[in-house]
Amino acid sequence: MTAVDLGPAAYGRARAELLCDILAGRAAPDTVRRHAWTLRTRAPTDGTGACVDPAR
Repeated sequence: MTAVDLGPAAYGRARAELLCDILAGRAAPDTVRRHAWTLRTRAPTDGTGACVDPAR
């Protein structure tokens, strides 16, 4: 199983800060900021420990 953790709390705070900066004139409306994310790989959850073929 693989999941992408976008860090929603940190992402939301960063977006709110950017919005405040834009409204206060400290950042241009077309400002782009990068946000960190994490790819999390986990063992399968079917109990066999093997990869499951999604076509089955």
